[in-house]
Amino acid sequence: MVDADLRKPTVHYTFRLDNLTGLSNILVGEQTIEEPVSFSDVENLDIISCSPIPPNPAELLGSKKMRKFIADAKSQYDMIIFDTPPVLAVTDAQILANMVDGSILVIRSGVTEKEAVQYRQKQNYSAQCSTTAKNPNQTIIITMVQNNQNK
Repeated sequence: MVDADLRKPTVHYTFRLDNLTGLSNILVGEQTIEEPVSFSDVENLDIISCSPIPPNPAELLGSKKMRKFIADAKSQYDMIIFDTPPVLAVTDAQILANMVDGSILVIRSGVTEKEAVQYRQKQNYSAQCSTTAKNPNQTIIITMVQNNQNK
């Protein structure tokens, strides 16, 4: 799992890791892909934190170094999951969606507006139409529903 939310990273909080080194360091050439990897308590789950927040997140995510990082990660891992900022908030998630094999759009029932989801779907369709990859980007939508029993 890679924390690609270079604006408000949270993966390191979730897994109780430091955020001293990570993806930003790799993308600016300060580290290799192996150096910032942390091992989690979850079997077969390695984590790369965001690292210090860079001044140019969208530029880093859209860079050739990001494409190289993805290629290197694919050669070392069976699956890479990128945690990104909300797709409607900034362009970062869409930039990354154009480089990966698929996207999962997590929406909250009763919170996320239907029009926002439809807008995101149109954005993804445009990205698919412009790609030359064998497997155009696909979006899977997962809806989160609050369990009222735990309140």
